[in-house]
Amino acid sequence: ERGLEAEEALSEALASELLNGSDIWLGAGTEAGRRAALWDGWRQRGEASDRAVTIHLGIDPLGALAARGAVPRPLAELVDEAVHTAARAADRAAARAADRAADHRAGSTTLTISTVAYQEAGADLATELGFALAALVDYLSSARAAGLETAQILPQVAWRFAVGCQVFPEIAKLRAARLLWRAICGAAGLERVPPLALHVVGSRRTYALREPQINLLRASQQGVIATCGGATAVSLPPYDAVGRTPSERGRRLARAIPLVLEHEGRLGRVADPAAGAYVVEAATRRLAEAAWELAQEVERRGGMARELLSGAAGERVEAAWRERRRTYEAKRAGLTGVTDYVDDGARVLPAGERVELSVDETEEEEVCGERIERFRLRRDAEPYETDGAESGGTA
Repeated sequence: ERGLEAEEALSEALASELLNGSDIWLGAGTEAGRRAALWDGWRQRGEASDRAVTIHLGIDPLGALAARGAVPRPLAELVDEAVHTAARAADRAAARAADRAADHRAGSTTLTISTVAYQEAGADLATELGFALAALVDYLSSARAAGLETAQILPQVAWRFAVGCQVFPEIAKLRAARLLWRAICGAAGLERVPPLALHVVGSRRTYALREPQINLLRASQQGVIATCGGATAVSLPPYDAVGRTPSERGRRLARAIPLVLEHEGRLGRVADPAAGAYVVEAATRRLAEAAWELAQEVERRGGMARELLSGAAGERVEAAWRERRRTYEAKRAGLTGVTDYVDDGARVLPAGERVELSVDETEEEEVCGERIERFRLRRDAEPYETDGAESGGTA
C-alpha cells in the first residue's frame, strides 16, 4: 500500500528466484520519470540480468486522476512525460525487437491504461471499453504533438480491466478489447499488430460484507472470466478486502485461486475457448462497435482528459450506476447471500482499517495539478448492508 520509493525497496520486493520469467505489473500512476528511473537503476545493477522478467510499469495519469481525484502536476504535463518515457523505453527495447518478433507474448510496457476506477464506480461494459480507447487516443495524440511515432508508442501500451461475475458478457468485453486493439493498430498504420498485454483484476464492486466466504466464489468466477477472455495476467482481491486491510489468509487465497485454475483446472491451455459461441461473438461485436462510437464521441468533445475534467465522464458512470441499481430494486437481478438466500445467522465482516486511494490531507500542499470528484467504489451489496445488515434485512 505504501509503494516502492527506492531501489532497495524494489530489490527486496523482487528478490525471489521464483520470479524467473515472470510478468511484473506495477502501478506507477503519475510518476513516469521517477518509476522508470527506479526500474532502470535496478536492471543496471544486474539484479534482473539472470532473470528474464517482463515489467509493466503502469504509468497512467488519466487513470490516476480518476482513481485519486487529483494529480500532483498539470495533467497535460504528466501525459507528455508519460509518452516521452514510453518513447525512451521503446528505443531501449529496439535492440531486443528481433528476438520478440517470433514471440506471441507482449514485451515490457510503460503505459497501462486502466478502467478499474470507472468499473468499480458503476460503469457499464461499453463505457469501460470506450473510455479505454479514448484514453489511448489521448496518449497517441500527445505523442504525435511531441513529434513521436505512433508505431513507437503502441507496443509500450498495456490495458487493465476489472471484471465482475457476469460470465459471458464479461468474456465478451475482454474479447472486444482485443478486437479494438487490433482496430486501433490498423488505424495507426502498423504493419504488425503487437501482442496486447492485458491485466485483468477482480472487481471489488461484486464483493459483500455479509457472508464474505461467498466472495471466494465470486473471485473464482472472475478468474475463469479473465482466463477465458485472454488475460495476460490475473489479480484477484482478497475475499475480506472490502473497506479494510485484508488478512494474510485472504491474500493467500487470492493468490491461490488463479494457480488452482491454471494448474488443476488447466483453463489456460485453450486460446479463446469462447470463440464460435453465438451469444459471445454477437456480444463481442456489439460491445466493440458501441465502444468505438463512444471513443469517437469523446474525441469530438476534446478527448478523455477533457471528459474527466468537465465531469462528463462522471455523469455517464453515474447514469450507468443508477440503471444498475434499478435492476436490483426491480428484482431483475439478485445477490446471493445478500438479497437472495439470506442466512440470518451469517457472519458479517466487520469494517477495519480503510484503504483509501484519495489524496491524503498531508499531501494537499503537494497537489499542483487538476482536481475532480474521484470515482468511488460502489458495491452492489452496499445498499443492503445498512440499517439491518446484521439481521439480514434490507435498507
